[in-house]
Amino acid sequence: MSGGRQTGSFPGTPLLYLGVFLTSSAALLLEVSLTRLFSVILWHHFAFMVVSMALLGYGASGSLLMGPLARLKGDRTLPWTAFGFSLSIPAAFSLGSLLPVDPPRLAWDAAQPFFLFGLFLLMAVPFFFAGLTLSLVLSRHAGRAGRIYLADLSGAAVGAVLPLLLFPVVGPAVLIVASGLAAAGGFIFAARAGSRPGMVVLSLMALLAVGLAAAPPPGIPLSPYKTLSTLVSFPGARVTETRWDASSRVDVVESPLVRFAPGLSLNRLDPLPPQIGLTVDGDRLTAVTRVSGEKDLAFARDLPASLPYVLAPGGRAFVVEAGGGLDVLTALGGGAARVTASFSNRLIARLLTDTLREASGGIFLDPRVKTVSGEPRNALRRTQERFDVIHLSHLEAQAASSSALYGLGEDYRLTVDAAREYIDHLEPDGWLAISHYLLPPPRLAPRVTSLLVTALEERGILRPENHLASIRSWGTVVHLLKASELTPGDIKTIRSFAEEKRFDLVYYPGMKDAEANRFNRFPKPIYEDLTRRIVDPAERIALYDRYPFDIRPVTDDRPFFFHFFRRDRLGEVYRVAGEKWQVFIEGGYIVPVLLVLAGGASVILILLPLAFRRTDRPNGLSGRTAVLGYFLAIGFGFILLEIALIQQAIRFLDHPTPAVAVVLASLLVSAGLGSRLSERIEHPRSLLPVLALAAFLASATNWVLPPVFEAFSGSADAVRYAVLAATLSPLGFVLGFPFPTAIRTLAGPRNLVPWAWAVNGCASVVGGILAVVLALEVGFSGVRLLAAGFYVLAMGCLIAGLRRSGERTGHPAGGPR
Repeated sequence: MSGGRQTGSFPGTPLLYLGVFLTSSAALLLEVSLTRLFSVILWHHFAFMVVSMALLGYGASGSLLMGPLARLKGDRTLPWTAFGFSLSIPAAFSLGSLLPVDPPRLAWDAAQPFFLFGLFLLMAVPFFFAGLTLSLVLSRHAGRAGRIYLADLSGAAVGAVLPLLLFPVVGPAVLIVASGLAAAGGFIFAARAGSRPGMVVLSLMALLAVGLAAAPPPGIPLSPYKTLSTLVSFPGARVTETRWDASSRVDVVESPLVRFAPGLSLNRLDPLPPQIGLTVDGDRLTAVTRVSGEKDLAFARDLPASLPYVLAPGGRAFVVEAGGGLDVLTALGGGAARVTASFSNRLIARLLTDTLREASGGIFLDPRVKTVSGEPRNALRRTQERFDVIHLSHLEAQAASSSALYGLGEDYRLTVDAAREYIDHLEPDGWLAISHYLLPPPRLAPRVTSLLVTALEERGILRPENHLASIRSWGTVVHLLKASELTPGDIKTIRSFAEEKRFDLVYYPGMKDAEANRFNRFPKPIYEDLTRRIVDPAERIALYDRYPFDIRPVTDDRPFFFHFFRRDRLGEVYRVAGEKWQVFIEGGYIVPVLLVLAGGASVILILLPLAFRRTDRPNGLSGRTAVLGYFLAIGFGFILLEIALIQQAIRFLDHPTPAVAVVLASLLVSAGLGSRLSERIEHPRSLLPVLALAAFLASATNWVLPPVFEAFSGSADAVRYAVLAATLSPLGFVLGFPFPTAIRTLAGPRNLVPWAWAVNGCASVVGGILAVVLALEVGFSGVRLLAAGFYVLAMGCLIAGLRRSGERTGHPAGGPR
């Protein structure tokens, strides 16, 4: 790398920075919006896949700008690339919606991979134009890279916050806003260039773009394999209401197919009360049950989940994720004196107290029922109460977060740390109940048991097996943990309840083999055997080592409760699953495939410029290698840190949506301020202490954030947002220096700025996928340490580049030019 400041071809102006701000804001708004929309149209994991690959359009723009597009002129071209960005947003989404992409058909339809690849290409087009616009500005005005990067990052910060404001108001029409922001950027660039004749053409293009965005996209039905598609296909079914926010779409469905009573006793022959379905993102069905009196509550007493209320009659209950209210009905039907119902999905909470108030029988207006919103552990802390029953029900139906896979979705409700907090909020004889669907081959049930045993041991309980019990029906399992040891009276009640409802006993202290597998029979009492081996310390470790699935308990650092697959047992899992590969999609193994695809595409995009333009010989292979290594390192470092911080902020801020907004906004705004100040750095050698500080601060987050989260997790939303932003801002400020400072050294006749942009963009895409894969192995704390290591690697690349530069000029590395 060489020092010196380049002012670029044209002087910078406020209009230039404003155009960059609008373009960057539109790009990040588009990224978040596409992830949300494809989560509804397809599934969360395929949305993640589509958007990740589409973001390679950024890398492609820099790569082609070093080759076939190298002759593009900055001021003359910027309006056209910006309007290309604006026009391509609705065009790409509309054309993409016409492709018959249907992921479940990948198993037998040979055309599906080609449709999926076509979707990748279409969605990459807007990001290509956005990247081309920003790369052109940086390459032509590299001397002002600090100010440009400030405008870029500030716009991105606004784009990260806009979905929170726009989705509840306009829903999928958020694409109109993204297209309009991009068009506004084009007008700003055109006004700056003084291109009056082109303004008419550009105006027509802008109107066309907004018109396309405003029109309903043709042919975007949900996958026919989604729950909502099945419900509305029945005669007489209809969707009565749809609501959006930045984290989900909730549909209210009236359909004869809505029958929601998980594990209901087969003794129950009477019809269920009328129910209305609620689906989240077209899937994850729950139901609102219309109750008009005590007789309508009778069916709830025949659910397996009513057992804890039989054991603690007249107590206070805390229901985690109340959904459509069935668990609240179960608590009331079981005689609970007071129920606190928590909701992480605020759309559902509002529907139940608004539109569906009468449909739910008014139970959420009952003085015995109190509703709270947010992450349940934070909600528990804010209540400052102890409960007789804490009930977590069927959380696997809500496991897919808006930014992750089913198998790779973080779930802070089902970790050892969470179980310890639940135990701490129980009365001395209180009960923790966790119910879930049977999932053969068994993996959910044994992991829950492992989690409860470990939490009890970490609370100093010497005989955790004396605190546990579980039962199962034909389709569900209920795990029970008592804060004190089970008494003979507790065991008698559990046995009588199971016998009366014809549920199977899975475990209680002293249970006999003959009591297992009586009513809902398996070829072998597999659930009973697994539970017995897990509660026995002598057999537990051997079981963990030999079992084909990973059933060890998970922690807040690795909160992937629904990830069960082990790399060393994939062949065995494939055979157990009937030699069907689709099971690996559930487990998140589409992500390593995506990593390979993105990595291969990135290699091509990084090497492609070398085929069009040979970099000057004086720069040498060492110089190119130093540039490549440096921008790869800071790209990987920044994105790994960003992803790990967002993931762990989810529990602190209650939900992925505010976590993304607050972390990105605080990091990007502070990094923008750092980039502006970076213009005072005259020589890249001065970056060495900055990179060292970045590495230190990145690793320090592992020790700083946990006590901060612990101290403020029960505080009000605004307080937690402010605390997190204040904690992350110093780190973001330092991270703003490395990119623009190095960019200024690459301008001039050799102008490697577009290539650096391509390298950094590809690193960001691959690093975002890599962060998810690495978190499974080393946890989020390990990912942050690895991010720190990449900044150390950037130091090494910078030193190598400075030495090479010194050899060329005959001066010592970093000496005068």
